[in-house]
Amino acid sequence: MSFTDPKGTVGGGRWMPWKNTSGATIPAWAVIQITDTDVKEGTLYWKCETPGADANVANVAFNGPTEVAANAFGVCTYDAPSRVLYEYPPDVAVGDTVGPKNGQYTISKDGTGFEVLGDIDTTNKWCHVGKSGGSGAPRIRFTILSADFTVGYGALGCDHVIGLVNHVSCKGASVAVGDEVKIYDPEYCYFNLPIELLVGLSGTATLMSADNYQPGLDYLLDCLEEVRTAGCIWMIDTLCCSEEESIGG
Repeated sequence: MSFTDPKGTVGGGRWMPWKNTSGATIPAWAVIQITDTDVKEGTLYWKCETPGADANVANVAFNGPTEVAANAFGVCTYDAPSRVLYEYPPDVAVGDTVGPKNGQYTISKDGTGFEVLGDIDTTNKWCHVGKSGGSGAPRIRFTILSADFTVGYGALGCDHVIGLVNHVSCKGASVAVGDEVKIYDPEYCYFNLPIELLVGLSGTATLMSADNYQPGLDYLLDCLEEVRTAGCIWMIDTLCCSEEESIGG
């Protein structure tokens, strides 16, 4: 398999081949969601489609300068800054926060994760965007509402807690305050407490790739498969251990 690398083309850095699995033609400079990878004739390529409800800064890329028909191959870039089509009205302005939106191939003011940098073309409706929030990894502060029944019993793999989002990272999160999300602890450093002590605690989590989640635990494949195919999951960073007062009291 070979592909044309549009070196020097305005709008992207490193280019990757991708296959359009959306079922419809996707225009040049569209935002697309990476859903899977595959190999053809020794070349790795991404399978992409129109962004869905779970599209975020971590799993979207930008199509190159040529439209791509359904089931055809094109080139895209994961790098930013990059040129991308934007939703209108209204036209965007430098400094606007934008991001992917469910069901459309244009970047939108309803989304987050990117910032408009310039190259605003009000005729072609495209602009240049960069990833916002430093490295672009979304982060949240949360309060634990409930826990999977296996939490606290030394189980590894699929166990998780449900967290209520209290704060989100600046211009980088794919969720909003008040949302409920699943949070995982792959090293089992934090969720080794009884459920009654975990509920009510607060902490932080970062959105991370789940492609290789819990390697070596394939005997738990039935439950790990859902996690690994999710694309990205929230992994805990910190937990405020106020439960020590309860234990000592």
